Amino acid sequence: MESRGWNAYYPNFYNIKKTVGSPYLVSSFVRGVVIDPLDSVTERSDYFYNYNKASGNLLLKKNNEEPIAVYKDQVKMFCLKLEHGGYIFINVPLINSNEFFQVIAKGPKYSCYKLYKNIFVPYNQKSSYGYIPDGKDYDEYKDILTYYLVDEKAESWSEFELTKKSIRKVLYSESTAGEQFFKKHKFEDVTETMVSELMEELNK
Repeated sequence: MESRGWNAYYPNFYNIKKTVGSPYLVSSFVRGVVIDPLDSVTERSDYFYNYNKASGNLLLKKNNEEPIAVYKDQVKMFCLKLEHGGYIFINVPLINSNEFFQVIAKGPKYSCYKLYKNIFVPYNQKSSYGYIPDGKDYDEYKDILTYYLVDEKAESWSEFELTKKSIRKVLYSESTAGEQFFKKHKFEDVTETMVSELMEELNK
């Protein structure tokens, strides 16, 4: 797709490149397991699933039919199976009963979840004096991620970022154990895997 315009006396030309990102969690529909509020399990070989990060819906596709959104109040938890590993999502009423949260860690004392949001950002490339590009020359589906720490005993939750400073702030009551853990990982970047390992230590 080619766009043309005029800036003063200079023509400018630029192409919109392929869209970056996707509103879907995985690139194709995959097999999965769904658990309803009554703890009944649905796992069928002809059912395929995906998660729409923009709408927050679990999508179900039967054979070659068009996908449909599963009613949120009919789902307590679901798992998307990949060739290696997968994703587990759960409804957490304490935080928001209308959302599904990816499980990073879950335990008797502390649990950690991730909430996906996804927005569409259209291309916004312009040009200065006809030849200097400015802005993005592609459409983008951009993820917005929010992390939550749940104190299971206090039945409270806090938002945090993937930084040691932010984690220390929400785990102030576990400062000693937290500092010991961070000393062991002094030169490592904070990742979801690290957060999961920290939760495992605190839940012992």
